[in-house]
Amino acid sequence: KLKPEDVKAAEEAIAEARSHLEEDTPVLKEQIEKLNQIAHTLAQAMYAQAQSEGDKGPGGDQGGEGGGG
Repeated sequence: KLKPEDVKAAEEAIAEARSHLEEDTPVLKEQIEKLNQIAHTLAQAMYAQAQSEGDKGPGGDQGGEGGGG
């Protein structure tokens, strides 16, 4: 699950970027960079969560299906 503060930061950055859409190009570029940084943070959190959930899975065989002679 994502941290609420990360989600809030993303929502605020999107709203701020939208407010600059029809304004200054440099400001919009700055907002896009901010969104990229937040998206990267969210992606890292999701990846870490997926990794930790994968570690909790069943141990068993990791090499394949084995032989059945």
